[in-house]
Amino acid sequence: MKGLVSGNWPSYGVKVYRLPLPGSYGSSVFFFFVFGTIALICLHKKYDIIHCHQLSSSGLLGGMCARLLRKPIVAKAACGGENGDVWNLQRMRLQKVLKALLWRVDLFVCLSSQIENEILEWFGTAPDHIVQFPNFVNIEMFKPSSTKQKTEMRHRLMLRSKLQVLFVGRLDYIKGVDTLLDCWEGVVARCPEAHLVILGTGELRQDLERTRLNCGLRDSVSFRGRVDNVKDYLQAADLLVLPSLAEGMPNVVLEAMACGLPVVATDIPGTREAVENRVTGILVEPRNRQALVSAVVKLLEDSNLREAIGSNGRAQAERRFNLSSIGERYREAYNRLLHNDSVKRYYSSM
Repeated sequence: MKGLVSGNWPSYGVKVYRLPLPGSYGSSVFFFFVFGTIALICLHKKYDIIHCHQLSSSGLLGGMCARLLRKPIVAKAACGGENGDVWNLQRMRLQKVLKALLWRVDLFVCLSSQIENEILEWFGTAPDHIVQFPNFVNIEMFKPSSTKQKTEMRHRLMLRSKLQVLFVGRLDYIKGVDTLLDCWEGVVARCPEAHLVILGTGELRQDLERTRLNCGLRDSVSFRGRVDNVKDYLQAADLLVLPSLAEGMPNVVLEAMACGLPVVATDIPGTREAVENRVTGILVEPRNRQALVSAVVKLLEDSNLREAIGSNGRAQAERRFNLSSIGERYREAYNRLLHNDSVKRYYSSM
């Protein structure tokens, strides 16, 4: 079986290809659809299924090409809430045309109940082909580090402070990184040895840099930009913080849990379905600076609590978000699409 998706899952019987569409890099909508259509037509003998990531971009392309190529279309909605897939669709013109294109999708994959409800509300009726699959993490790659390994990792990454807090994500409004930096002075006041490492790039980078300087945080905050070794930083850290305003199901949270790292995150759909409050992390109200400071300090001051919550997170990653189990669900869904079976009816009976 061959599928046009990202990655390579030979153990699940799926030969995988990635199609690098220019729309992923900020090109115009016109070139996105022209290039995507031409590529799908030229490569049509190489794949059996088109797997589209995000509804408002490649999902529409898949719906547009569905009848021409006669291939099953899987569209995964990657984010809910503000700036999410449905949020973006609602701001486009020609709503009837958009709905008609996406109605051709054979299977909608949602990361959370919020995203599924948004799709149902936007369509105004229920497609009979929508399921919830969470994101997954490779627990063999992302795993806890020993005390010795953590020390060696910090040395390689030049992280010298005793307590390391990590943020990973786009530097934009939706990720809430500005809130984290605004309240970091309060964290350092109570935990002077705390150091914040920010990984990622985005439109807020210059503003965040100014905040760091204006608040006297030069020594307690580091910007490392975009890196290829996020796993190393996770294994070197004491805590992950993700104060987002909207998410689908953040991969970095699952990766942190798999690494045995406690998580402080906002109590929003998607994240809430990944993090169990007070068990695998601490959830706080979005934009609540006082609550964010209190949660971070609580974990930094109590190493036993960090260890217990981190251990719970690892167990949760193994049980609920393991690549092997989620990959098997995708494989089953792909097979049923190829055999014209009802995917929703199958998963509704599980």
